[in-house]
Amino acid sequence: MNYECPICGRMTATAVNMCKHMVNTGTRFEEHTEWIESHSVSYTEILGLKDGKLGKGSYKALTEVIEKECKIQK
Repeated sequence: MNYECPICGRMTATAVNMCKHMVNTGTRFEEHTEWIESHSVSYTEILGLKDGKLGKGSYKALTEVIEKECKIQK
């Protein structure tokens, strides 16, 4: 399976790698963060932000969305 970023078109082989791409680029490109938030996934929850510090977040909710929205057949 392959996954394509709906914002910039980047391709990854796994949904987890697409999560990492979306989260890492979300800090630099607002469109990625907006896409994540528009799918009812909290960007700050993914990062595990608490009291302004990074914690141990979870990609689970975002992975589920990516598997539904970004999967392509090739």
